[in-house]
Amino acid sequence: MIVWIVLIGASSCIPKSISRDEAILEFIGLTIKEPSGLSYSADRQSLLVVSDRGTIFNIEFDGSVRKQYPLVFDDLEGIFVDASDNSIYVVEEQKGQIVAISPEGTILSTTDILDSNDNSGLEGITYDASRDIFYLLKEKNNGLLIKYSFKDKTIQKIDLDFASDYSGIFYNDVTDNLWILSQESQTLNKCDINGKLKTSFFYPITGMEGIVVNDAETEALVVSDPQNSLIRLQIE
Repeated sequence: MIVWIVLIGASSCIPKSISRDEAILEFIGLTIKEPSGLSYSADRQSLLVVSDRGTIFNIEFDGSVRKQYPLVFDDLEGIFVDASDNSIYVVEEQKGQIVAISPEGTILSTTDILDSNDNSGLEGITYDASRDIFYLLKEKNNGLLIKYSFKDKTIQKIDLDFASDYSGIFYNDVTDNLWILSQESQTLNKCDINGKLKTSFFYPITGMEGIVVNDAETEALVVSDPQNSLIRLQIE
């Protein structure tokens, strides 16, 4: 077993390291180019993947494509499906926007969140229904957890300092935890809803971006952009 020690910022910790054979349970090849976000479908019977190239794909857990929605955006970096009405939310990195989309694929609205003109903008989106809050990430320079309420139109920004960058996010309403990916640090990080790090797990995988986690927090699914893969991981 390889032990990795990462010292990043004041709240850094030593990520738990699991041997490759034990931690990486399955690689599933995708025909989707540049997958950059992942969400459960509303009924959790399939997954939605967003591509950097501006297309949303509804896929089976074996990676096969059920349906796709081409959009008019070039730099999509995260996706979330609202189980209450099947509406879809994606983030556009360079424009710093949340884009709301109907279940049929029609663009409903765009909301400015972050003033960003580079490739270190918005990354990932997830939703906390009990608080009516969307959680988003700013990738780096400087890394942020962003909370946004459509109801109140409020934006709260919280500095993050436990990884080199921040590339994907998932909220588990069963445990009230946020799970935040770092593709550069190659870690999956369990945090509270204010971005305070609880535990960090290292995986030797390049380009981890979108993520979903099961209710028990024993397994995660991530997508890798450079490997065009859906990857199933053991957490603990």
